[in-house]
Amino acid sequence: MEIYAWMLIGVRAAGLVLMTPPFSTRVVPPLLKAAAVAGVALVVTFLVDPPAEVPPSFVVVVLEMARELGIGFVMGMAIRIVFATLDYAAHLLTVQIGLMPGPEFDPSSGVAGNPLGSSLFYFGVLLFLSGAHYTALFAFVRSFALVPLSGVVANGAMLDLLVAKTAGIFQLGLLMAAPIVAVNFLVNLAFAVLSRVVPRMNVFILSFSARILAGMAIFALSIGLIGNYAAGMMNAAPELMLRLLPFRPF
Repeated sequence: MEIYAWMLIGVRAAGLVLMTPPFSTRVVPPLLKAAAVAGVALVVTFLVDPPAEVPPSFVVVVLEMARELGIGFVMGMAIRIVFATLDYAAHLLTVQIGLMPGPEFDPSSGVAGNPLGSSLFYFGVLLFLSGAHYTALFAFVRSFALVPLSGVVANGAMLDLLVAKTAGIFQLGLLMAAPIVAVNFLVNLAFAVLSRVVPRMNVFILSFSARILAGMAIFALSIGLIGNYAAGMMNAAPELMLRLLPFRPF
């Protein structure tokens, strides 16, 4: 019975790990991911109640494992939303500052990205590994008290919460990039006025250097604002992991 419980817990932990940066990236070796899943499942097995009995049918076992994997995926979405917000903010910052996306490797997707996106990604990783991973593990253990390994029914209320939190990605991402957006508007306005005063001046070319200089200066000054938003989201992620549980006990 304990082996079956370890298997179910491991499947839920695998869903969480596969959705949670930085473990969901291609940078982390698959063997390390498997070791993390097996270790977490082994510890949690002694902390939760095992199922009453092993299902007699192989089909039921597969369905229960699929359910546990889905629960892990949904819990991992709570942490992934934080990194998606940082990624959207980095995209806005890159466009507003005027930096062309360079051939920088993006560890979150495994493809070419931009330097600001990679910087904010690693900034989010530091926030997560600076203490938030402990509360995330506590929320993972707590999920077995709210959603046991057997006897659950669907809870449709989580869909509305998931949609609302997904929409919040664009709102918080815009708030993070708001100072640079405002400065970029003022710079463009100043050069638009300058183009009317000095028609022969090529303000389109000159505005690029001014946008980059002003944008990077404001970005350096507003990094505390971005960190404040990111830290608030990271601290709220463990609670959101439990609120997003797609099932509730009988």
